[in-house]
Amino acid sequence: HELGEAPAPAATFYAYPPGKASNRQAVQRYSETVRERLHRFDEVVAECRGREPTLTTLLAMSGTRENAPLLRLAWVDPTPSRTAPSVKAQEKAHRFPPKALQIRAQLDQSRSWKEFFEATRRDKNTGEAYSVLLVRESTDVKNLAWSSIKQVRDRGGVWLHCFCDEVAATHTAAKAIATIPALTGGDQVVCIPSKGSTGSDLQQRQILRLFLQAAPRKESKAEASE
Repeated sequence: HELGEAPAPAATFYAYPPGKASNRQAVQRYSETVRERLHRFDEVVAECRGREPTLTTLLAMSGTRENAPLLRLAWVDPTPSRTAPSVKAQEKAHRFPPKALQIRAQLDQSRSWKEFFEATRRDKNTGEAYSVLLVRESTDVKNLAWSSIKQVRDRGGVWLHCFCDEVAATHTAAKAIATIPALTGGDQVVCIPSKGSTGSDLQQRQILRLFLQAAPRKESKAEASE
């Protein structure tokens, strides 16, 4: 069993992240629902439209108990809104077809958090620590995507670190991960989110850590029959 693999899910649950104006109770209820579904070994699928929903979803998925979640991020055609869009919005959508940031998550049932951190502390082939790329609000999405996939190709993995109080930075990291397949002609990665902190006891800042690794290559029917 390699990092990045996951068995067939028990079910697929579609989560709807609360928006920017949502209160703390709505965010907490959403986060608890996401984790509960993951703990059932369901696949959780969320469409994030904006910075706050992206951060809320990634933090919720990083708070699982025994096992680390495996995430796949992609750009998809958004699910139609339940409310009718304005004429201006329809005209804009016709000229610039919108995309939604989709996050699919499932628990890695065979690997605990402890085993995950041991496996991602250093490259098992070279013994060197994986690089850490700090993502800030000013970071360019395409440059980050190229830097990330270069580390994955050359070193086998890379850490992206974002300060949780920099909402735009987390959204930039997520967009960069989702952009990798189109930018590279098909490279696929999986992402494992976890939470940490940095600084002194009096001035600690919460960090969202995203570990990227190449997704397992799916075996073709021809290979399977050999």
